Amino acid sequence: MNQQESASSLVADYAKSALIETDNQIMKAAYLVDAQSDPPDGMTRADAIASAAATAALAQAHSLSALVRLQAHRMVEEEQFRYQVLQILAQLRPK
Repeated sequence: MNQQESASSLVADYAKSALIETDNQIMKAAYLVDAQSDPPDGMTRADAIASAAATAALAQAHSLSALVRLQAHRMVEEEQFRYQVLQILAQLRPK
């Protein structure tokens, strides 16, 4: 695996982890909203719901950030590939 593939793989893994964390936080927020659940000690129900929702929003922001970085990395790779193809074509052009 070359350096670019390794970087793409790392960013993809990060994005996947962030999406899993987002899902976990959304499920936690949904659980706290459930009428039968009790908030953690020292927190009101509203505090617990607000905390879970804020954490879910933060996880979503991290997910989006990772996906944007992944897309940017892919765009750079595509541009580098195009440049290499143009260099090869320029070398093959009759002089």
